[in-house]
Amino acid sequence: MSIFTTYALGRSSRFYAKEESAYGTFLKPVGTDALNVLSYRFETTQARKDRLDARATRSVIERITGRFENSWNLESWILPRDAGTAPDVGPLIKAAMGIETPTPSTKVEYTLSDLQSLPSLTLEAENEGVFMEAMDGSMVEEMVISHPG
Repeated sequence: MSIFTTYALGRSSRFYAKEESAYGTFLKPVGTDALNVLSYRFETTQARKDRLDARATRSVIERITGRFENSWNLESWILPRDAGTAPDVGPLIKAAMGIETPTPSTKVEYTLSDLQSLPSLTLEAENEGVFMEAMDGSMVEEMVISHPG
C-alpha cells in the first residue's frame, strides 16, 4: 500500500516498542520489535501559561507557551512464547519493573529494580504506510496486569 492511499484499515495496524540505548534517543523499530496490541492511544497537550510578571495592570498581558505533555497507553495480552523467551510485551514489562533475567530454555523473570533509572522506550504505531505516530523517551509510569477468574 502506498502513501497515496486515503484510508487505513484497523486490522493492518502495527505497533512497535524498542528499548532506547540512552533516554530520548529515537531508535527505528524493526519487525522483531512488534507487539500484539488490542488498542493504543498517543496524546500530546501543550500548556499556555499566564505570565506572572509584576506590572501596573491587573490584566494578563500575554501568555507563554509551557511544556509539552505526552501520554500514551495501550492494552495488550501477555502472550506466551517458548521457554526462556520474553513475551512480545517484554520491553514494556522491563521498562515498568527494571530488571529482566532470561534463563535459556526455562523462564524469563522480571523483578523490581532499586535503581533510580528505568529504561526508556521508542514507541511507534503505523497503519499501512498511510500514517505513523512515534514517541521517543517514553517511560512506563503505571502497569496493570489482570487475570480473570
